[in-house]
Order: sequence, then C-alpha cells, then structure tokens
Amino acid sequence: MMLLLSPRVPYADPWRFLVRLATEPFPNSVLGSDNGHREVLPSLLRYAELEWLHANQWLQIGTGCALAILVGLVLLRRLRDLAGDQRAAAALAIAVGLFWLGNGRKLAHGNESVPLFLILLLLLVGLQRLARAADLRGSVVATVCALLATFTFGSGLACFPAFALVLWLQKAPLRVYSPLAGGVALALAGLWSSGTESTRITASIADRADLWVRWIGAPAQWAFSPALDPSHAARQPVEWLRTLLQPIADTAYAEFGPHLAARWPALALGIVASLWLVVLTLRCRRGAANAVELLAVGLAWFGVLVGGLVVVLRIDYFAEHPEQISSQRYLPWSMLVWTGLLLATIARAGRPWRALLPATAFAVLLAPSQIWTTRYAWKQRDVAERTALAGAVGVLATDFRLEETLEADLRAALPVLRERGAAMFAWPELSCLGQELDRIYVHAVPVDAVRVREVDNRLGEPGCEVTFTATFGGTSRLLLVDGAGIVRGVAIRRPLTDEWFGVVRGRIDADVRAAALR
Repeated sequence: MMLLLSPRVPYADPWRFLVRLATEPFPNSVLGSDNGHREVLPSLLRYAELEWLHANQWLQIGTGCALAILVGLVLLRRLRDLAGDQRAAAALAIAVGLFWLGNGRKLAHGNESVPLFLILLLLLVGLQRLARAADLRGSVVATVCALLATFTFGSGLACFPAFALVLWLQKAPLRVYSPLAGGVALALAGLWSSGTESTRITASIADRADLWVRWIGAPAQWAFSPALDPSHAARQPVEWLRTLLQPIADTAYAEFGPHLAARWPALALGIVASLWLVVLTLRCRRGAANAVELLAVGLAWFGVLVGGLVVVLRIDYFAEHPEQISSQRYLPWSMLVWTGLLLATIARAGRPWRALLPATAFAVLLAPSQIWTTRYAWKQRDVAERTALAGAVGVLATDFRLEETLEADLRAALPVLRERGAAMFAWPELSCLGQELDRIYVHAVPVDAVRVREVDNRLGEPGCEVTFTATFGGTSRLLLVDGAGIVRGVAIRRPLTDEWFGVVRGRIDADVRAAALR
C-alpha cells in the first residue's frame, strides 16, 4: 500500500524543499533548516533524486519502504527471547503499530516515510544497545544515534531523554549519562544555529497537558471516525450500519464538536495510556526487566516525548487550528506509545492469553479503519497528482482545493522545476503542448463520457478541465487534442479507475480527442 498510495509528484512541503535544493548551492541546500527542522540526511536523498532522477519521488518512496521493512525486522529479531505465544502476539502488535494505514500521511509519502523510519531505526539501535548493557560505550553509541536522528527530523531530539530513561531504569551510574548530556548540547546548538524562531507560549499548563494527553489518544479519532463524525456515518455502505452509527455520531458531534478537534475519546484513551506507561515504568525500575521490556518502555516514552515537543512548539498553532492535534502526520508518533505499551505488557505476560488477548484486540479494533484511512490516502494522492498536472500545464482552477499544498510554494516551485525539467516537467507529454498531432508519433485512444468545464485560472489565461473514461492501460498520461489537431493539454488516470482528469490551455469544445505517445 505504501507503493500504491504514494504520489509520484511533489505534494505539500516538497514544493518548498525542491526550490531550496535547486536554487541554493550545495551543501548549504541540504544543511539548511525548514520550519524548525534540520533534515540533513533526508535532504541528501532528495538532492540526489533531484540531480539524478528528475525529482521523480521514486528514490524516496523506495528508500522509505526499505527502511520500514528494516525497522520491522529489527523489532521482530528482538522478539527471539520471548516464548512462542508472546512472540506471535508481539509480532502482531508491531505489524499493527507500524503499518496501520491511519499512519498513511507518513507511510504513503516518500518525503515523510524516510525521516520517520530512519529515526525509528536509529532509536531502535540505541535502545537495543543500552538494553543489552547500560555502560559508557553503549551510551556513546546511543548518543551518536540520537544526534543523527535529530538531524533527520526535529522529532529525533526526543531520543536523548528516551535513552536517558532506559539508563535510569537500569540504575546506571551518573558517568554513563555524560555522552548523552554532551550530545544534547551539540543537538541544541545545531538546531539553534538553524535560525529556529522561539515559540511564544500563551496557553496555561493545564491546556498544554490537555493537548499532550489528547495527542497520545489521537489515533482513536481516526479509528472510530464513523461513530464520531455524522458525515462519515452517513457514507456507510449498508443501511443497517448507517442506522446503527448515525445516532451515535450525531450525539458525539453535539456533545464534543468536530471529531478531529474533539477532546473525547482521545483524552480518555490518552489518560489510560499515560497511567499504563507510568505503572510499567515503575515495575521496570523496581525489578529486573528483560531487554524486550526495556526496549518497549523506551519506545513508548519516545512517543510521549515527541508529543511533548510538538505541543510545546506548536501550542499557538493548535489554538488557531484545534483539529490539527489529531492530524495524520502525528499519528505514527502517537502509535509508538501504544505499540510500546503492548510490547512491554506482552513481554511480562505469564500466560498465553494475557499476551494474545491485548494484541488481538488492538488489531481487531483498528482493522475496520483500514478502509477509510486508505480512501483518505487515495484522495491525497489524487489531489497531489491533479495539482502537479494543473501546475505543469498552467491551468489551476480557482475552486480547486490544494489541501496541504500552499499556493505560494507551488507558484515558487513551478518556474524552478520547469527550468530544471524536473518532477512533472520531465513528462514527455508536456513537450508536445502546442504541437500539431500529425508531427507526433502517437496512437488514438477512444474515450467516453467527455465533460469539459471552463475554469477561472489562478495561473494566467483561462483554461478548461476535462474528464472522461477510457480503458486504455498502456500509460497513465494522455495528450488532449482539439478539433484542429493541436495538442492543448494533458490528462492523467485517477488512481485505480478508468476515469481520467485533464486540463487544457484556452477554451475547447466537447469534441476533444485523446492520444498516447508511442
């Protein structure tokens, strides 16, 4: 699903990343900071993709998938110390925690999956080394991992306190903490030198705590969406399900408001998770904890600490956009809390049912949400590809919603990418615009249900949007040709359908034809 759902074009922040990488000299282009994050390692990959692969996104998508598999294998390898039933339960918890498609905003975008799984890999390497032996050498290894994670994405900074906590659980002497202390100083100096603006925190401690706990419980807002959102309940495919869920969702909306901004049930589950983690942590501190428990508790605390960083640094942003506390871009970090809690509980389970029951319940509760989170990811891919097409042809309707892409970022990126022949400007179809069809080596594609809509264009002269159906499977892009045989636009296939969406320059009648490059 990571491969199927990932847009093959820039979307949201990557428009801005590409401008910096293309216009600033190397290595400044990869060492610079963006929105408070210094993403040095991912930026190196993006730079290579721009220089060698025309920013086609595949290097990032492939690397993200490879890192995801590697993280899963590293976690599974650690389970060899558990009994058979515990291993099975723990493997299920890991699979759900990492690959639940509620995490799709990170999983299905190469620019997001690479930082996420690179940080997790570095976190696991450090946790496993400290769980094996809480000595000075292990602390040095963990510090290096934490520094690399910090300069992968800002969330990596939470590795330092997570590693320190594992040392505390093992009652390590103070000298073992010294590499971590030095690493924190280096990391903060590096982030401070990036020009990160200070955050003006205006919320009370109680408000910040409330947001933090809700952030931990945020996966519930997506997992139980049909029972919290009346519009989602109304879209259920069968009558009996709509009848069951609609009154529940109506009541929830009336009591708590829009589900992504609502306090409940996220607050309740966040409180449960917080208390559960405190109990597990104290148990590990009092008695001898095995390596799996230490890793799991460290993983859970890392997720909690990331939430703390997010809430502290984005507190005023959440005041303006309360629904963003449950944003999909944060869910993978929240899910680490729940995954760590389950792993630690399973590792302590004395009987098979105590291991299998929570892991199975975790999987069953989240299974239905695979459907609507997948649909949401398809929508994001569709929006991303339609945005890229409109930008490349130069016809972007004023009523088209860009979703997470900022129009200013898109406008800034288009001339830069056009000059480089990168991203969608590497498509051979774009070089055919304005040419006579007879001069191009093509074959005709029959189309049905053609609809043409004139639009007000944000990018210049008026144009049209064209939709149609075609069963042609030879390519994902087609040329759009007017009655005079001039190529006026390009169409793309919408994901997993026979429906096509295209844009053309100027006005065109419904007698539009489609052709594919040979």
